[in-house]
Amino acid sequence: MNASPNGPAAPRGGLLVCALVLLAGCNPYVRYAKDDDSLGPVDPVNFPPANLGAAGNRMRPGVGTFVEATAFVGGAPVGYFGYVLPAPSPATADPLRLQEDGMPYASAPPTPRAYAFDGTCQAPADYHYDLRTDEVPYDQQGAIFTALPSATYTPGVAASSRYVPVVAEARASAGGLACQKIKSEQGLAAQLGGMTSLPATTGKYLAWLIIDPASPVFPRDDPKGAKMVPVGVGLLSWGWYNRFLLAYLDGGVLPTVEADVNDGTMAAPKMHHVVRMQTQKLYYPRAVMTAMGMANGARGAGYDVLQAKRGDPAYSPLCEVNAYDTPTPMAPGDLPKDAATIEAMYGTTVMPVAAANRYVFCLQVR
Repeated sequence: MNASPNGPAAPRGGLLVCALVLLAGCNPYVRYAKDDDSLGPVDPVNFPPANLGAAGNRMRPGVGTFVEATAFVGGAPVGYFGYVLPAPSPATADPLRLQEDGMPYASAPPTPRAYAFDGTCQAPADYHYDLRTDEVPYDQQGAIFTALPSATYTPGVAASSRYVPVVAEARASAGGLACQKIKSEQGLAAQLGGMTSLPATTGKYLAWLIIDPASPVFPRDDPKGAKMVPVGVGLLSWGWYNRFLLAYLDGGVLPTVEADVNDGTMAAPKMHHVVRMQTQKLYYPRAVMTAMGMANGARGAGYDVLQAKRGDPAYSPLCEVNAYDTPTPMAPGDLPKDAATIEAMYGTTVMPVAAANRYVFCLQVR
C-alpha cells in the first residue's frame, strides 16, 4: 500500500464488499489476522474539522490540505501549523493546567499516552526509504498512539471537540525487532511480556497533531507542493493506532512549569500544586495597510512574529496570541519581524486577544 495522499483513506471498501456477500462468510480482515499486520490507514470520519485540513470533508478523506503559516523569529521566516486550543469547560477553568496535585486536572482535555521509540530497530539490508512506494519508512519504528481525535457531529450544529494535540510521552525500544513490526499498544505489550510491562510515562508532553492521513501537507514556501515528490508528505510523520496507519505533525516537546496556586480566597485558601503548559508569545498587528486601504490584522496572514523557533531554549509549540498597535497602519512588508522590536517600540499596546482565540498550538515541524 502506498501511503501517499492519493492512496486509500481507510479499509471501508472491503467492509462494503463483504456486506454484499455476507452469506458467503467473507472476512474483510482475514489477510491481516496475524503478526500485528497493518489494517491500512485510519478512517478520519470522526475527526474534528481542524484535523481534516482546509476545505476538509470527513466523508471524503484527502480533500483537505495543510499549509504552513509564515511567521518570523529574529527577522528570519519560519513556518508553523496552527491549531486553536479549545475553550475550557467550565469557562472559569485554567486553560493551561494539565495536572493538579499529581492527578490529571479535571477540566483539562485528555492527554493520552503515546510511545516514542529509540532508533534500535532492524532495517532491511541495504534499505533506502522511497516516499513513492513505501507505506512507511522501514528504517525506523513509528510512534504508537493510544487514542484518536474525535468530535461530536450533530446536524445543523457546529462540531464540538475537546481534542488537543498533546500526548504524554512514554519511551520504548524496538531493539532486535524489524522496523515497523510494532503497530499497536497490544503489540508492544506482547513483545514486552504483557500489559503490565509497558513503559511508564516520562512526565514529558509532546505536541503531536493527528491529521487525516490522506491529506497533503505543504511548506509555507511551496503551498501547492509543486516542488515536492511525491506531493504533500515531506513534513508529516507516520505512526500507528491499533494497527491502523496514522499521520501526525510533530511539534516537539511541550514544556511545562510547576507552581503552587490558590484557587480559593485569602480568607479561605485552596492551595494546589499544578503543572501548566508553558507558552511563547505570538504577535500580530491590529491593523495593516493594504492596496485596498486599512484592514484588520489577522493571525496566520503572513506577518506573525514568534518569540522562538524550534531548537531555541524558549521554544514552545503552544502560543499565547497577542495583538499590538503601530502609530499608523503599516504595509505587511514594513512590519517588525522580531519580538524584541515589537516589545521595545509597541510594548505598551501589546495585549492578549479574546479568550476564545488566545491560545493556539503553533507547531513548528522542522
